[in-house]
Amino acid sequence: MRFRLFGLFLGIIATFAFVLRAEASPITTGDVFHITFTDTSANATAFLDSDPSQTSTILNPDFGSVTSADFVLGALFGPGVFRIAQIKNPVGAPPFLTVDLSGLFFNATLLGLTGTLDDTFTGGGGGLHHEILTPALPAAFGSPGTWDLSDDHVDGGFTLITHGVYTVSQTPEPISLILLGSGLAAGLVRRAGKKNP
Repeated sequence: MRFRLFGLFLGIIATFAFVLRAEASPITTGDVFHITFTDTSANATAFLDSDPSQTSTILNPDFGSVTSADFVLGALFGPGVFRIAQIKNPVGAPPFLTVDLSGLFFNATLLGLTGTLDDTFTGGGGGLHHEILTPALPAAFGSPGTWDLSDDHVDGGFTLITHGVYTVSQTPEPISLILLGSGLAAGLVRRAGKKNP
């Protein structure tokens, strides 16, 4: 009986800690947000680097692709706006050769990105790519943001421009996960005890 009460107590604390962390805690330097980017442009705008004024429309080879990463907030840049200190755990993105985060910012009020992310990487064919990602803030808190991507195939001499949407979710702190896990485990033990009196 005492163990069941303790399990129930842990479950309640875990739930409150998780909810309060997600809804009431101020966002601060070091917080981590998981951001997922989805390419929604069926067509891409293409042009030769030698003549950017002559554009054409082609099928987008990356249509529907999804990439994601954890964005670690850096120093406060302005009221409710943070620099990005680091990008971790990228999924679906090529290994970057260089990443410039100096022009990218996180708006804590709307939970969105603004500015530019500048990177280079080696493509599947071995050619050098230079990308500039330009995200736009969500129209409202909790709604998706949008982005435009300029992918310069440096060795190929042409550039593709695509666009899409992104979503943001805050990754819970380890202590919240531990409390939540403890509460769930205690609940399962309690349930198993009821089945086997």
